[in-house]
Amino acid sequence: MKLVIPVVTVLVICLMISCSTTSDNTNPKTVAEDFFNVVLDGKQEEAFSHVLPQYRDAFRAALQHGFPPTFPKQADVTIVIKKNSEGKKASAKFHGGEEPHGFDMVFQDNRWWITK
Repeated sequence: MKLVIPVVTVLVICLMISCSTTSDNTNPKTVAEDFFNVVLDGKQEEAFSHVLPQYRDAFRAALQHGFPPTFPKQADVTIVIKKNSEGKKASAKFHGGEEPHGFDMVFQDNRWWITK
């Protein structure tokens, strides 16, 4: 009985930590917001975890050339999802700066990815 309480406590703490750091990659708005927030925070490697691997080099280049522009931390996100013969695609637009900025997304491998 003495061991049950510490073991349960550790399990609850692990569950709380994993829930608090996990993002819903099946929701395009969540992926878009997470991506933009980590880019604005300067966490480039974390941002690349949201980008489809074949597009990561293009995003690295864009980040070196001034992406993102000056932008407020609290931007409104608009997501438009389209489904065609190639699957689900979306566009994400961020409003709140001087002009809207955005990128395209695709649903692949049971999650949303940033493409370009």
